[in-house]
Amino acid sequence: MPIISSIGASSKTGFAPKGLPVYYSNLFVKAQTDYISMPASANLAPGTSAFTLEFFVYLNTFTYQSIYSTGFSASSSTGFEVTIDASGFCNLVKYSTGGTLSLFVSTTAVSAGWNYVVLTRRSTASSDSQWFINGAAANTGTISNDFSAPSTLTTNIGARRSTLTTPADAYISNLRLRIGVGVSSVTVPGNPLQPDANTRLLTCQSSTIIDNAPSPNTLTNNGVTVSTFNPFL
Repeated sequence: MPIISSIGASSKTGFAPKGLPVYYSNLFVKAQTDYISMPASANLAPGTSAFTLEFFVYLNTFTYQSIYSTGFSASSSTGFEVTIDASGFCNLVKYSTGGTLSLFVSTTAVSAGWNYVVLTRRSTASSDSQWFINGAAANTGTISNDFSAPSTLTTNIGARRSTLTTPADAYISNLRLRIGVGVSSVTVPGNPLQPDANTRLLTCQSSTIIDNAPSPNTLTNNGVTVSTFNPFL
């Protein structure tokens, strides 16, 4: 699988009434019923491949909250969850086979306002995974899990997949998952993210809840509100 060296700004897209582009984000009200879900799919499972998950986030409150949860199960290593804790630190929550919980935590916290968060795994080798917060490296670690795709475990944005707990109280914009791509440096994009051949999910950037990936997932809107408040204003 290819590994690229950087993430850069992307060309502008979006709706353009009167010649002015309009970009979107999604507001997740702090309630367990407000989230985006999609069916279980091998398309969203990195396995042991490189992957990069990135998104913009604007916290309304600094509480422990789930941003992305895929195939997450307390009994196996099949999935993972990305959360932000009450101090603003980003967490990769994962289980080993048999149910042992482990965390990979950023050493830099997100701040008030919009933040650009990147979690990347270049390989399963030691110290070959990394957090980036607003373009700066924010911890290096090891993610050796085989994130396979059980047929019964869905993917959620804005609430924990397994229990619908730890709901997000935040704006989330331009969430993109790429599989087969790890990065070693990050530049904060000045424009909405674009899909490429490795993009498996790209959402929270349109006037409706849709997936802009080349092979789009079926998304279900469970009470999420679309907003024009976004990182590119």
